[in-house]
Amino acid sequence: MIFSEFFSKKNHFFDSTTTLNFAVAKNKSGSAIGWQIAIGKARNARLKIKSALKKKGYENIFFQSGHEEFGHFLNRGFWVVVKSKRSVNGQSDFVSYGMGGDLGSYEKAEERALLNLKYYDKQWNEAVGYRISKTGVF
Repeated sequence: MIFSEFFSKKNHFFDSTTTLNFAVAKNKSGSAIGWQIAIGKARNARLKIKSALKKKGYENIFFQSGHEEFGHFLNRGFWVVVKSKRSVNGQSDFVSYGMGGDLGSYEKAEERALLNLKYYDKQWNEAVGYRISKTGVF
């Protein structure tokens, strides 16, 4: 199979499969200032997320979904968004979010959300701490 065929089939999978989608809006220093979640066909859900964040006035939007290990390819289950805030150079707060999903429990979704947080914020560790921002069922 040539690359273009594989890519086309992979895009078809993402466009036809219901997924859990998540994005954060960031300021110029990279700190998160908002987030949005949508469940649905990947392309439509991402457009919905981007539109919702832009309506709130956010310009710098980064998708943090599309990873099976974080539970993003589930079409039903539980989801959790976690928030972390840490000091940078003793001055300003740096905010980051993570989102995870699980078929069976909020606890496992929370674990996956922490993995997602760490994946996108390499400076985060357990000593920094976190809080649950929001939970849901899909």
